[in-house]
Amino acid sequence: MMTYDSHTHSAYSFDSAGGYSVDDMCRAAISKGITHLAITDHYDINAVLEGLYTAPDIEKLKEEIEAAKKKYRDRLVVSFGIELGSAIQYKKEALSFLEKYEFETVLASVHYMRGHDDFYNWDMKSLNTQSLENMWLLYLKDLEETVEFGRSDVLCHLTYPIRYVRLAGKELDISFSDDILERILKKVIKAQMLLEVNTSGYYQGLGEPLPDSHILGIYRDCGGRLISLGSDAHIPRNIGASYANAARYLKKCGFSEVHFIKNKEIYKQKIQTENL
Repeated sequence: MMTYDSHTHSAYSFDSAGGYSVDDMCRAAISKGITHLAITDHYDINAVLEGLYTAPDIEKLKEEIEAAKKKYRDRLVVSFGIELGSAIQYKKEALSFLEKYEFETVLASVHYMRGHDDFYNWDMKSLNTQSLENMWLLYLKDLEETVEFGRSDVLCHLTYPIRYVRLAGKELDISFSDDILERILKKVIKAQMLLEVNTSGYYQGLGEPLPDSHILGIYRDCGGRLISLGSDAHIPRNIGASYANAARYLKKCGFSEVHFIKNKEIYKQKIQTENL
């Protein structure tokens, strides 16, 4: 069993369904056998500064996490994390934000490209193949700059826009961008960032995690071994969701370990698929 969940959201995320507290998420994690949990609520810095959604109360979030650390110290390692989105759009502000709060686990994501809405809101059905390819290339440009910016521990849900392409009933062959993906993944490795395998793809009906085996194969062939596992849970029942599927998937992709990072210390755990 894999017992690390490095990507979860509490009521402090703007899109949290049900408004579940940090304590709710911790209790659910313990009940599912999770031993290491990062609470990584959303902070898309462009969205906050441009008024697209209200900034979470980070001080209160930290208070709840510190209380949970004490309450569950014998049963659960809890990390004060953040999912920092679109940092490259406001680099100075992003750096100031990270320095102010000293997060223990920082996820890097790109939900918004410059001048565009969150991919969640795109009308993917209306885009033809060329438009989707252009979107993907623009996304990779922002993603590469995000990796170069650094200041993060984990690159999460690398194929985020593809999630919505597929949920719209369309497919996009991204193999045309393999050279760019290889370059980005080599930078991830050089920066000693973890690459996230996000299991939300299973419970959202995609049938596989984000990223898929194609990208994981490129990462593996480049020498990448630091896999972070995250459920992207916004409600307690999704913590650790589809981990058995993910274990088998990662084994088939040639990986033997998953990892958890807190305060730059990397924990590792063997992937075991027996009895799954």
